[in-house]
Amino acid sequence: MTESDLENWFIAHGAAWTKIEHPPTHRVADSADLRGALEGSQTKSLLVEDKAGCMTLIVATGACRVNLKGVARSLDATGRLSFAAPDRLMDSLGVTPGNATPLALPRDENHLIANVVLDEQLFEHPPLWCHPLRNTASVSLAPDALVAFITEHHSVPHILSVATA
Repeated sequence: MTESDLENWFIAHGAAWTKIEHPPTHRVADSADLRGALEGSQTKSLLVEDKAGCMTLIVATGACRVNLKGVARSLDATGRLSFAAPDRLMDSLGVTPGNATPLALPRDENHLIANVVLDEQLFEHPPLWCHPLRNTASVSLAPDALVAFITEHHSVPHILSVATA
């Protein structure tokens, strides 16, 4: 699925799609200059795996400190969760580190990613801003549109509180 395919899918499903171009943002901290200019929630996407190699894509607000132990318990993971290696990111989502996004889930044709987790805080401050397969742009989406996209192209996401207390 290309960036153009993504845009066409959201438009065909009646979802607003606004895209802005910006300098590369490899980490949330790199996007500090954008925060004031973007209404809503910037997202971050973390690909993690448990001891058995079961991968999970966690999507949270950029400011959220993710409680990996809590997510592991909620998913009944085998052991602790740790960040997946760059080759696992490429094999599953077809992107490199710094480009992880839930919009790459259609590329996971072999369902190497077992779970998709959306932080419940994402629904509190719409719209959501995420990368459209590259970290030199961001698109704004309604949370429900993102859930519909993930459900149609991968699986029903888990909606959990992922923040560290």
